[in-house]
Amino acid sequence: MSEERLFWRSTFNSRRKKHGSVYLPKLQREANIYAARVCLHSYILTMPDSDLPVLYVKTACAWCKQAIDFLDEHGFSYRQKNVTEDLKAFEEMKRLSGQTKAPTLSLNGDVLPDFGLEELVPFLRNHNVKFEDS
Repeated sequence: MSEERLFWRSTFNSRRKKHGSVYLPKLQREANIYAARVCLHSYILTMPDSDLPVLYVKTACAWCKQAIDFLDEHGFSYRQKNVTEDLKAFEEMKRLSGQTKAPTLSLNGDVLPDFGLEELVPFLRNHNVKFEDS
């Protein structure tokens, strides 16, 4: 048996003697919590991109910044594409929305072009989006 395994076995046995047979060592609990977080994080990373809404923004756009801040504050997950820096994203936004203004949000096949917060909130509620703080 390896030294590390012997160490953990002796640590577990000594703690079990002190705290009873159902005691789970703190390190083991922490390892389980870490493993759960890693699993959740890897699930989010492997989520298909098509499942996430897309927010098209432009550099130095005040309305885009306002939309980003609002969505982030409310825990809304999305992919962000900067159409100023990415010509392919610009063409995609233009094809989807029929216009060239930002911000533009594509959600479940519906597009909200050139919007402010006054239009964004009702659009999200119509799509049954639940915010973290509500």
